[in-house]
Amino acid sequence: MKIKIIILIFVLFACVSLLSESTYEIEDLNFVHNNEKIQGKLIVPLIKKQKQNLVIFVHGDGAINYDAYGYYDSLFSKLAKNSIISYSWNKKGVEESQGNWLNQSMQDRADELSSLLKMLKSNKEFTFNKIIILGFSQASWPISLFAKDNKDIDNFILVSPAINWLQQSAYMSEKRLLQEGFSKKEISLQIKKDLINSKRIFSSTYQEYLKIKEKNSILEDRFNFIKLNYKSDMTKNIKYLNKNLLSIFASDDENIDINESIRVLKKELLMPNNFSLKVFDKAQHSLLKNEYFENTKYDLWFLFKLNILGEDAFVDGYEELIIDWIKNEA
Repeated sequence: MKIKIIILIFVLFACVSLLSESTYEIEDLNFVHNNEKIQGKLIVPLIKKQKQNLVIFVHGDGAINYDAYGYYDSLFSKLAKNSIISYSWNKKGVEESQGNWLNQSMQDRADELSSLLKMLKSNKEFTFNKIIILGFSQASWPISLFAKDNKDIDNFILVSPAINWLQQSAYMSEKRLLQEGFSKKEISLQIKKDLINSKRIFSSTYQEYLKIKEKNSILEDRFNFIKLNYKSDMTKNIKYLNKNLLSIFASDDENIDINESIRVLKKELLMPNNFSLKVFDKAQHSLLKNEYFENTKYDLWFLFKLNILGEDAFVDGYEELIIDWIKNEA
């Protein structure tokens, strides 16, 4: 009964939101990658200019649609208020996009972004002033690969970027084990063991994995996705983000070690004067306020709170920082 009431409230709120004043209109604009149609959306400000900046949103992990189930809506609106166009798309296999995102390597995701860019540049309806690539979490890996092959794109924003897949996994394990009361010595030994096991497991077949992990095993398509990507490390490609980079972190991020990410970014960037950095307090991985959100889990309760709170869900100053950087630095 409680679930039905929450769903009803959520639907009613969504209807009210649709009736509220909008700062943009949404246009379908699809593209093709590896012979598969990708369903994309162009978020166009109601007040148009001859030349406008374009922000391309690149998703993190998961089966995410173009607006990340409402997570991007507030930023779409604020960008539009400042005459900035946004573009985002449904991941492969999500809604009307063909394919399966779990079959994609990070290089394939980078190539997908290149296919999108080629389509956008050939579209005669729009003339863009500057193009900014905005990526969230796991998007740091395909974006850094994309930057290597697309040196004409100068402006990048990374929100809570991870540097290395295995290091990120180890960090999350460490946080979990600390909460469970293990000592630092026990945690260190367990992480070393997990690292060895991960390399062994994801070098094997799914059937071999099931023999090792009979309980709490992951599904085959997720296993294959990890097998494709567990060696991901953006360190050697950070230099290609060198022209103009804004990186945003949350102080209470339990998904990535922000100190390690910041250290590596500073070390690898050849021109640190073009690097802008901001760490927000009292925020979690997705820059949502700790007082409302513990994590980014797209369940019904998460979506309900996100839609009720709107821009107030995010830590103060986060979205404004992105707008100001685009207007003044990009």
